[in-house]
Amino acid sequence: MSNNRELGLVNTIRFLNQFTTGFGNYTGERRALLEKQTLDEVFADLRSYQAKRTPPQQDLQPRTVHGAEVE
Repeated sequence: MSNNRELGLVNTIRFLNQFTTGFGNYTGERRALLEKQTLDEVFADLRSYQAKRTPPQQDLQPRTVHGAEVE
């Protein structure tokens, strides 16, 4: 008898095949890419990205605690 929480052999293999160990040297590549970038440049890039993106709907809704709106 099968339990709905169990994947079974075939679906377990499908699930595991979605993941790979990757390749390359992520840490080394990131260091080479960012080694000459200043912290001010990083923050400027971040601000630019944030200005261009559309906020998710959840960001547009007021937050409340016990029914009172919180900033």
